[in-house]
Amino acid sequence: MSTANGRVPHLIILANEPRMLREMLQRALDGTPGFIVVDQNAELHQLADLLQQVQLDWLVVTLGADGEIEREALAWLKRTPSLSLLALTADGSMGEIFLKTSEQEVLKFTLIEISLTALLTILSYKWDDPHLPHVLCTLRVLQGGHHRYQEPRAQRMVGWRQTVKPPLAK
Repeated sequence: MSTANGRVPHLIILANEPRMLREMLQRALDGTPGFIVVDQNAELHQLADLLQQVQLDWLVVTLGADGEIEREALAWLKRTPSLSLLALTADGSMGEIFLKTSEQEVLKFTLIEISLTALLTILSYKWDDPHLPHVLCTLRVLQGGHHRYQEPRAQRMVGWRQTVKPPLAK
C-alpha cells in the first residue's frame, strides 16, 4: 500500500481523550496525504488484537495531568519495534513523544504549545528516519523535559546519538 507519491503511508491509532480532540486530530490526518488512521478508540485494551495485527507507526494516547501515560501504551511501545508513541494532554497544549533508536533505547521529547502543523510534521516521520531529530530540533522540542535545543544551524547534525543529547552549557 502506498500513497500517490509512492511513499508508504503512516499507520496511526488514535487512543487519546477527550473525544473532541481525538476527532479533530482524525479529521486533520484524514485530510493530509500519507496518513491512515487505522482506528480511533480511547480504550487501549480493546485495541490489543489490532495492535498485534498491524505494523503501526504511531500510537496517540492521553498524557495525564500528572504526566502519566497508561502502562499498556508503554508496554506496546516496548514490544513493537516500529512503534512511536505520542501522548497529548486533554487540552492539546502539551505532549510527549517516545521514540526508539535502532538499539531499542527509548528517547522522550516534550512538546509545549505545539501547533497542529508541527504535530502533523512530526507524525509524518518514522522512528528510524534520520531527519526526525533535525525536525524536533527545528521545532525547539525539549529533550527529556529539561534541555532546550539550539537552533539547527547552531548545532552540528552528525547523527541520532549526537542530536538527542542536550547542547553543552556556554
